[in-house]
Amino acid sequence: MPSEAIVEFKSIGRLYRRRDLDRLCGYLHLYFADTPERIEHRSDLCGVLLVPSRTRSLDADVAALGLEWDDLGDGYWRLRGAAFALVVAEIDPVAKAEDDDLLRLLGRGEARTREARRWLAQQLGAEEMAMEMQDLEGFDEVVRKLLATLPPEQVLAAYAPGQRMAGLPPEQVLLALPDDALRALSDAYLETLSAETRAAIRARVGR
Repeated sequence: MPSEAIVEFKSIGRLYRRRDLDRLCGYLHLYFADTPERIEHRSDLCGVLLVPSRTRSLDADVAALGLEWDDLGDGYWRLRGAAFALVVAEIDPVAKAEDDDLLRLLGRGEARTREARRWLAQQLGAEEMAMEMQDLEGFDEVVRKLLATLPPEQVLAAYAPGQRMAGLPPEQVLLALPDDALRALSDAYLETLSAETRAAIRARVGR
């Protein structure tokens, strides 16, 4: 059983590209060579590749490296024939099989539960965690999915007035939202807007 693993995550915004598997294998060899005091045997180290789903480029690299697929079920695969244990996890099938909302956010699915949205919002609200997550591949796509589940007034309420300005007045930011988002605005919130903005919103959504 491996005691440590190197994980490479490929997002829907940056899918697997040719030779990414070679890169992961290179990481494993370098890490093994540089940590003899921690990793005694190759069997102690494992490589994990997280992808939204298998692609032709991934299949081609597996074949070129002389590896073979072992289906572990529910989106998990083991690649036989490498110097180190290699596991491929397809995010979309795994999220479906395990009904995991957090994995859906990282794949092509949408979060279904309030708990998943609350968890992500809490992470984004913590300054140190947010700074780390911004470096995560696919971070922008995850944020887009989260914002799409929230009412527009709730999104704007997260920002101080000065932050809302950032190039556009808040009401112009509202008018840049899609019609479906404008329809979700409550009457009470609309009453806080200027007459011109209310008229523009009503002209678009018939309210």
